[in-house]
Amino acid sequence: MAAKWQCKVCGYVYEGDLPPQRCPKCGMSGANFIKIAEAHEERLKHEEDLSQAEKKRLK
Repeated sequence: MAAKWQCKVCGYVYEGDLPPQRCPKCGMSGANFIKIAEAHEERLKHEEDLSQAEKKRLK
């Protein structure tokens, strides 16, 4: 089964064993693609960081 890759710039989702060389939507380099599972983990980490910052602000 092919992996799903998401462009960190525009959010385009590509399906394949490797990310494309360029994003077909925004034209950015394939280096800007991360696997969907990694994108999900990155988003969760970002949300956790925001939550901790909010807790500190409220103290």
